[in-house]
Amino acid sequence: MNARKLTSIAAIAGLYTALTFVFAGISYGPVQFRIGEALAVLPIFGVIPVHGVTLGCFISNLIGLFLGFAGTSVFDLAIGPIATFLAAQSCYYIGKTNNKVLIYVFAGLPPVLINGILIGLELTFLCHLGEVFIVNCLLVALGEFVVCYGLGLFLIYIFFRNDLYRKLFY
Repeated sequence: MNARKLTSIAAIAGLYTALTFVFAGISYGPVQFRIGEALAVLPIFGVIPVHGVTLGCFISNLIGLFLGFAGTSVFDLAIGPIATFLAAQSCYYIGKTNNKVLIYVFAGLPPVLINGILIGLELTFLCHLGEVFIVNCLLVALGEFVVCYGLGLFLIYIFFRNDLYRKLFY
């Protein structure tokens, strides 16, 4: 891995962390609109963003743990980045299609489903926030849906329109 790729990974991780921390009030807990998760759709453009968003999620969860935000625990240092990695990796494979309509329709789906299920399980059974798994699952998935399909698809559009993905990830 060369310095350019490492710099791109660090930039994505830093942006994810900054967006999560600036909007910390809505980034943690059962009802979360983690703005940094909008970057979770970027792996449709290549593998570099997979590493960046995963690292950004880990750093964000570490900060959340140290600052005592609701819904953060030691478990979140593993479960959150694993969920983000799985979602980002799934987005990477969705990006392998040349059909932009399929990309726009499905790019946000992995973060919504995977984070909804895994973070919902974590919040319910490990953090004991809320008593009903399905409620936590739906709340996390709703936040992911709003962020990934709102901001994330806008990012995809901008990256396609200006060929930014070629300049940043290749």
